[in-house]
Amino acid sequence: MKILIVDDSEPLRSSLKGLLRDLPGAELVGEAAGVHQAVSRILEAQPDVVILDIRLPDGSGLEVLKTVRSRAPATRFIVFTGCPADPYKPLLLNEGAANFFEKSIDEEKLMSCLQALLEGEALPARRQHPETDPS
Repeated sequence: MKILIVDDSEPLRSSLKGLLRDLPGAELVGEAAGVHQAVSRILEAQPDVVILDIRLPDGSGLEVLKTVRSRAPATRFIVFTGCPADPYKPLLLNEGAANFFEKSIDEEKLMSCLQALLEGEALPARRQHPETDPS
């Protein structure tokens, strides 16, 4: 599974790269620190999964998602952010993000999600009203 990381924090990207090295079948195909760099790298690498932060120095992860989702339809976007879920989670899920995790509390859930994808498991279907989704 090809994975691309989009986050402006070098220490966080390094940490995620270390975790991905321990995940058999995961292949890091790139990283980006901002919107423009992310869009370019996603379209070039066509990753299976993008781990995406919301706050980026030149815009937001929502912009990345809106810009590339139709040009990379097979790519799944997993939001991994320091921003609190409300109000971002419903917006991002409605725009096509597969999952939303908070950095401070959900690192283990992120890795479990990636492991499930590697094992061929489908992600749970998004609900019509994601603001009521407790995950």
